[in-house]
Amino acid sequence: MKSKKVKHEIVPSNKLPVQKKEELNTLTPSEFNKLQKLAKSPSVVGILEFLTGAGANVFDKPSSFILSGGRLTQALFKGKFQQQLFSEIQKYRLEGKIPDEKLDSSHGRTIFIELMRIIDEETLDEKKFEALKSIFFKSVQKDTDEHSQMLAYQYFQVGKKLSSLDILILKTAFDIYKEPGSNQRMGGIHEWEVAIAEKLGIPQELVTQSRIQNSGVSQSANTLVFANDIGNTRHGLTALGIAVGEFMSESVVS
Repeated sequence: MKSKKVKHEIVPSNKLPVQKKEELNTLTPSEFNKLQKLAKSPSVVGILEFLTGAGANVFDKPSSFILSGGRLTQALFKGKFQQQLFSEIQKYRLEGKIPDEKLDSSHGRTIFIELMRIIDEETLDEKKFEALKSIFFKSVQKDTDEHSQMLAYQYFQVGKKLSSLDILILKTAFDIYKEPGSNQRMGGIHEWEVAIAEKLGIPQELVTQSRIQNSGVSQSANTLVFANDIGNTRHGLTALGIAVGEFMSESVVS
């Protein structure tokens, strides 16, 4: 016997990642409970089993619900980022690390709104989310002055243009820069790329591609965080690259 379809009007629309109320009304109580669990801990396997059922025929589902699967998947994972962001903001507020006046300052509001827009509109992965979030939190920390907030906004614009791989390379290069003896010059840009690739366990060609796309070597560079060649102390980073790396490392979420 098939489960009776029921309406779930008592659930606030902002609690579940389904954009149309009629989509909720197509769910059985069992499916509705599964959706609630997915909203708390989304996974690709969980979403697939929810939409099709383990071993079930996909055509047994209402076509409108199957077609909404892409939107559902995006909303679940975006909701995860939003929930994490809100939870951490509250945590740092309670700990006194983030005062309300910094959150409601001009730059604090602006960066928060931009971060929310990126979560909502872009395909965001964990590495890039963490990097952008760290800049936001640095901008609203208790000891961050107005000048640093202005810098945070500019660094956030840089971070938006970087891929997750670019961010990994930047952080790794900054870690090398901070090591004792970092004023010792490397043999050349190739040696720097090889060192970064070995630390990350990736092909050196990916480091080369990232460096070119984010340096003056490219006539249409995304950013200028990587150097064209090795300077005396920077290990492949420009002054901007060092500043962004340092800013992220000083955040309360680092």
